[in-house]
Amino acid sequence: MKHQPRTSLSAFSARVFALGAAGLALASCAGTPDYIACPEVSAPREGTQAYMRMDETREIFDVRMNGVNGLCEAADGGGTEMTVSVGLKLKRAAEGDLVAGVAQVDMIGIVVDADNNVVETKPIKYVTGFRKGQRLHYPVAEYKITVAEGNRLVLSLLPSLY
Repeated sequence: MKHQPRTSLSAFSARVFALGAAGLALASCAGTPDYIACPEVSAPREGTQAYMRMDETREIFDVRMNGVNGLCEAADGGGTEMTVSVGLKLKRAAEGDLVAGVAQVDMIGIVVDADNNVVETKPIKYVTGFRKGQRLHYPVAEYKITVAEGNRLVLSLLPSLY
């Protein structure tokens, strides 16, 4: 039987370290997105505030947009892939004993071209809730949309009370 030469512990450790360092270097390069400037995002004044009803209790609550943030990357097929975060302020209208309940916030993202023609509409349904006794809630709704070069995004809340 042929005898295998022994590898010293330090030589083995050096190989493991080198493999680990190479793997770490490759992982750090692969996971870093290349962010670019986002297309213009706007909201009409009328679309930044709306009244809606909670699902089970039918209680009315006020919703207001409380800021928008976006991270954008070049889309594979052209245009810009936007990850949009919309900060919301939800306020219950009821007084007294506030029960827990589910609150759905309806919004819409509208892609508009340079001539103000609607290119695409994307409804956004964000489901959150109020805890028992909670009057104010500040959630962040997040979604993704791809916007072609030269187009912009318009956001609006959709009221459920008319």
